Amino acid sequence: MNRLILLALSLPTAIIFGVPAILVSIPHKENTILQTPQLRLSLESADVSIFIADTAHLRQQGLSGVPKLPDGHGLFFAFSKSDEYGVWMRSMLFPIDIIWFDDRFRVIAFEENVTPESYPQVYRPKTPARYILEVNAGVVEEAGIEIGSVAHIDYRIQPRDGSAGQ
Repeated sequence: MNRLILLALSLPTAIIFGVPAILVSIPHKENTILQTPQLRLSLESADVSIFIADTAHLRQQGLSGVPKLPDGHGLFFAFSKSDEYGVWMRSMLFPIDIIWFDDRFRVIAFEENVTPESYPQVYRPKTPARYILEVNAGVVEEAGIEIGSVAHIDYRIQPRDGSAGQ
C-alpha cells in the first residue's frame, strides 16, 4: 500500500521552480510480522500459535505498530546464541507478557503486563536467554507459567540469517 503525501513548497521556492506543490508517492511500510510462518508452542496450560522473528529485521520490528495480537498467539524471537536480550515497548499498541527461555526452552525470566506507556524502559533477564516469547498480557498468570517451566515446540528454531540478533 502506498501513501500519497503532499509536500507544499514555500512561496519563494514555488516561484523559483514554478510549481505550487510536489506530489510524492512514498511507500508505507507495514509491519508484516503476523505473516511469518507459525508453529505451535505449549507451555504449562498455554497452547500458543507462534509467529517467528528469526532475522535481525523481524526481531527489531517485533510487534511495533501491530494493532492487536490475536488470542492464542505470540511472537517468538529466536537468536543464534544466548545473551541478555532486552525488550522495549516502542510503537506498541497493547500490553504484553514477555517470557525469556534458555537454550533448552526453560523459562528463566518473565515480565507481566508490560504496557506501551513503559517505553523507553528496556526489560532484560538477569541471566542470558536464547529465546523470547511475547504474548498478550495475562497469559503468564492464566497459564501458571513459572521460572523453570519448559516449553515444547514443533522444532528447534535457528535464525535464518545466522545473526545473533539485536
